[in-house]
Formats: sequence, structure tokens, C-alpha cells
Amino acid sequence: MAAVNSRWEPILADQLRIRALEAVFAIAADLERINGRETAMQLFDTSLLLAYLARYEPSSKWRVSAIGHLNCAIELLADGQESRILGLFNGVCGCGWIIEHISNLLSSDEHTEADGCQESEDDSVDEQDSRIDQFVLRALKARPWNGSYDLVSGLVGYGVYFLERLPVSSAASALQVILEILEKRSEVLYDGIAWHTAPERLHIDVRESYPCGYYDLSITNGSPGIVGFLAQVLNVGVEREVAKRLLDGAMQWLLVRRRNPARPSRYGVKYVPGMDEGDGPLGWCCGDLGIAAVMHQAMAHNSSEDWGIAVSDLLTRCLNRTPGTSRIDTPGLQYGAMGIAHVFNRLYQRTGDERLRIAARMWFDYGLTMRNQSGGIGGFSREGWPREPENAPVDYSFLTGAVGIALALLSAAEPVEAQWDRRLLLSDPVGPLRSR
Repeated sequence: MAAVNSRWEPILADQLRIRALEAVFAIAADLERINGRETAMQLFDTSLLLAYLARYEPSSKWRVSAIGHLNCAIELLADGQESRILGLFNGVCGCGWIIEHISNLLSSDEHTEADGCQESEDDSVDEQDSRIDQFVLRALKARPWNGSYDLVSGLVGYGVYFLERLPVSSAASALQVILEILEKRSEVLYDGIAWHTAPERLHIDVRESYPCGYYDLSITNGSPGIVGFLAQVLNVGVEREVAKRLLDGAMQWLLVRRRNPARPSRYGVKYVPGMDEGDGPLGWCCGDLGIAAVMHQAMAHNSSEDWGIAVSDLLTRCLNRTPGTSRIDTPGLQYGAMGIAHVFNRLYQRTGDERLRIAARMWFDYGLTMRNQSGGIGGFSREGWPREPENAPVDYSFLTGAVGIALALLSAAEPVEAQWDRRLLLSDPVGPLRSR
């Protein structure tokens, strides 16, 4: 396997590794067989998995398939609903992120030159991403800015796209605009800096329960996602003074939001002064584990002992939670077992803490028990398990479905670094695949 990363250590072995790879290739085979019903975003997500398989097993088969799916996705983008949405997981920023990521991923493939078509591919990719840059920049410069600030469909997600686009000048300009808007939208409070979700941005059913809005504590929609983004902005050196001030204030606010250690989780899903919002689940999206992961990223930019103690406490608590006590019944990255497993794996790769490797293996094992080999995509259905094959709804997606599951399993079983998790704010946006 020539195109692997020796710095990334596979954590699965023996039968668990075999089961993981069987699931990965079953998912890839099912995705390749599904033709004619995909949206552009589904094709983009599929092409991402196929590109990582080309890194794991360098061959013309995977590379050609990845490029073919990517080209079909680009053709569909102009006429699809994604072209009218800016979001990172459901719109043009997500499409552009994958175009850029795959371009860099495959340009480092030793088979690139032999194919004799890389130059034309790069020209097409650059042209497409340049159009996306200008489209998003025009939206960002509209005043006043009335959009959301979150990772999934708002400012933070746009920022993740432009981090992937660095070092092009349009990316640096866009990041400066995004930081300016985040600063204007922030609330400087007595206990730190926070971002409030206004009631008009809530679904009407939710608004009835929160007529004054709330402070979201999820990575996907709240302040923890902003913390992860600001840490990545500091990694690349854009507007360091502003980013550092916002990061320090946001971290301080999050530290104050920790609840009584006697509670099952130190963080809920949201914060409303004077209200008890219940306990947060274990997962990447929200709760103690995801918050610990983005805080760990932020620690590189502050030597505060309080930050280190907080992260250590959160991780220790997460390590004590098991599948039997966590009520996790879905396999995907956002809310499910594979997302939990991958966060533990990423933190193990970063720290070398053996406890994290053991926890990651446990959660990968549990996630694989949700596989029904004759249903869904590669055996995974939308709602987890158990499912009758004829009734199993399918979910192609990166965030909640088969593509994300396969990517997490591949990176656990083989020395293929999960640089795709930059999209989840789990790793440095400037990695060894950057070629420009």
C-alpha cells in the first residue's frame, strides 16, 4: 500500500479489522451500484470515499471511479438545489470543500502522472472552486449579514471551506470577512464571549419553548463549533489578534458553562439562564466528547492550566461511558457510534493515550454490530438496527450515513490519515496534502 501515512497508526487488528474492511468495501460497492437517483451532494460524498480508497489501495479502479463520480457531481451542481444553498454539508461550500480536498488528495497519488489527465482536471477544479469562492464572498459582503453562524449551514461552515482553499487570496479575504462578522455577532458577557441563537432562527415548534432563543452548545450549531474554527484560523495565521481574542473569550464562557460534576454530563445541548436543559449525549455533535475534542485543538493556543484540567476531566468522564450506558442506537458520524469511535481515535493519534485507543476500538466494535449485511448501504440503514432489509431506508451521506461510516472504519483499520475530519473541526486544516 504505497499511498499511506506512516504517522497515522491503525488501531484495529485481527477480526475487528477484517469486519471493518468488509463493511468499507461493501459500502463502496453498494454506492458504486446506485445510479441515476443521486443528488449532487450524494455524489460528492461518494467521490470523497472513493478518493480515500484510491489512497489506501492505489489503482486505476478507485481513482477513475472517484474522478467519475466527482465530475458527475459537478455537472449536477449547477442545476441542483445545492447551488442555491451555501452550507458546508448541504450546499456549495460542502461541494467546493470536497472538490478541493479530492484534488489535493489525488494530486499526491503516485498514479497521477501515469493517467496523463491531471493538468486538465486541475484546471477544471480551480475554475469550479473559483466560481464558488466568488459566489460565497458576494453573499458574505451583503450588509447587514442576517445568516446563521453555525458549522452546518452558516459562517463557520463557510470558514471551513475557505480554510481548505488556502493559500489562494480569495480564501484569506473570505476568512477575514467571516471573522469580522463573527466578532460583530458575538456577545461580550461578564463571563466570556458567546453567540446567541435568536428566536427568529428557530423552528416555530422550538420557538414556543424558547421565546427568547438560547445559547447552543453543539459543535454543529453553537459556540463549540466556533471554538474549533477559531483554533484552525489561528493555525493558519489569519487575523491572529482578532481570532485569539474571540477564542480566549469563547473558551472562558464554555468553561463557566460546566455543570455540577455529579451530573452524567458536564454540558447540556443548549444553555438558557435559569433553566435546566438536561444532560448532553455522548457524541461528536454535542455533549462532553465533541466539546473536549475542540477544546483540545484550542489548547495549542493557550497555556492556561484551567483549559488542560477541563479537557482532562471531560475525557475521563467520556471514557467511563460505555455503549450499555449511553443509549446510542445509530452508527453515523454526527450522532452515532462511529462518530464517537473516530473522535477517540483522532484524540489517540494526537496524544498517544492508550485509554483513548481502547475506547475507540470498543465503539468501532459496537458500531459494527449495527450492520445488517443484507440491508441498507453496505449493511447500514438510516435508523441503525435492527431493520428488515426491505424496509431499511438508505442514507448515503458523510455526516449521518454510509460514507462517513466507511471513512471512519478505513482510517481505523489502515494507515490512511483521516484528513477528511477537517470538515468536522477535528484536525489541522493545513496538512501534508496541501500542494499550492
